[in-house]
Amino acid sequence: MHKNKENGLDMDILPALVGYHLRMAQLCAYRDFNARIGRATRTTPAQLAMLLLVEVNPGISQTNLGKAMSMDRASTMAVIDKLEKRNWLSRNKSLVDRRKHALQVLPQGRAILRKLRPGMLRHEASITARLDEREKQLLIDLLKRIQT
Repeated sequence: MHKNKENGLDMDILPALVGYHLRMAQLCAYRDFNARIGRATRTTPAQLAMLLLVEVNPGISQTNLGKAMSMDRASTMAVIDKLEKRNWLSRNKSLVDRRKHALQVLPQGRAILRKLRPGMLRHEASITARLDEREKQLLIDLLKRIQT
């Protein structure tokens, strides 16, 4: 029996499951993101990550963006639609392959990224505050191994 110190619940096998701890950490990270950035800007981590990726990869296709984010086509399109509706992103036919759409960050999108970058760095500092640089890099390396 594994009792939770805070609420006295029997946690059964959950304390031994990596997936459980990943989910709990993800929830903590999301709460912090929402408090620092998301609530005020009505922006999700996925929206902001996509906007950042398009900014540094202008002309990226929707398909490649979805692959980079490990998202399915429908989810990718839903996020792109929201970014486009906010005039943060444009979707145009690719000049290289007319079957694809090339994505570009619009001036309003660039402005929001400039505004939000400091908050993103504060968010990162907050969620890794209990880790030293070596531990932070180790965590990143371990998470990358799980992702592949």
